[in-house]
Amino acid sequence: MRKLAVMSAFLCLALLAALIWATGTTQLIDALKKVPPGHIIAALAAVQVQIVASAWRWRFTARRLGQEMPLSVAIREYYVSSALNLVLPGGMAGDAVRAYRSRAEGEGGWKRPAAAVFLERLSGQLVFFALVCGGLIAWPLFLGGQLPGNFGVVIWIAAALVIAGLGLGIALRNAWLPARFRGLGPD
Repeated sequence: MRKLAVMSAFLCLALLAALIWATGTTQLIDALKKVPPGHIIAALAAVQVQIVASAWRWRFTARRLGQEMPLSVAIREYYVSSALNLVLPGGMAGDAVRAYRSRAEGEGGWKRPAAAVFLERLSGQLVFFALVCGGLIAWPLFLGGQLPGNFGVVIWIAAALVIAGLGLGIALRNAWLPARFRGLGPD
């Protein structure tokens, strides 16, 4: 198990190095020179807080599904998952690896860990969606005079998409959705 953790960390670093090499180190260094050091430090600190909070949320979800894991394991696996999501296409391969690797931490196969990862990511996306909607609503209230010219159209399109999504969700609730996700109901 320790060898797999070391190999995963090495693979993430190798992928990151390959990505930097492919995009050009001079361009990266020039771009980073333009960023004030205080902004870089604040961003790095915020990312650490976000990863630890996300790992805690995953551990909380997994515990509710009957999968126990120490917080240190959740944090370690979330770092590996986040690194893979950053460098691999699609942004979800790291989550699949996290679900696969966490199955070794408990019994019962891969279904509980996969459900925990899925529900944890879903809850994060729902919170993100709520924050975006709140921001879109608050933007005209706080920055009314500084809005782009077509912002009203953006608000109406966003509202229409939300209403259409809710309508589709209600319509599908009784169609194929329960059959596909019947096992997730209790979770």
